[in-house]
Amino acid sequence: MQLLIGYGSQLHSDDAVGQTVALALQKELPELEVLTAAQLLPEWAETISRAELVIFADASPELKAGEIACFSLDAAEQHTQNSSNSITHHCTPQSLLELAELLYGNRPPAWLYLIGSANLSLGENFSSALVVSIPVFKKAIRLKLREA
Repeated sequence: MQLLIGYGSQLHSDDAVGQTVALALQKELPELEVLTAAQLLPEWAETISRAELVIFADASPELKAGEIACFSLDAAEQHTQNSSNSITHHCTPQSLLELAELLYGNRPPAWLYLIGSANLSLGENFSSALVVSIPVFKKAIRLKLREA
């Protein structure tokens, strides 16, 4: 199973892009397993552990609006979450992968796809820079799914 996790608040304009793209790709690729929510949930660790490949999709205010970035979430990478934070209060893609491995014995290959956001204020419309880049973002994710 290939798993696409799209996350971000649907009430904060560009932040909803992860969910929007994940749901659109689910319609195009019915065999794709998709999870969406405003934030990552520790309950997803079991589903993650069963996947052959996991892709996380989210908006990023650190990137230039519409810019796309892709990062491998290799097990060899250092865990950056502060150990004093409880995993139930602040999940990251990396912490979910670690939880899947710890609880279920499997950490599948995973990638984080980010797209630069221009507007995270309250609202339901994407910025123009994001609208132009969404097809490219979807294509990049689709290509990674085909590679696997």
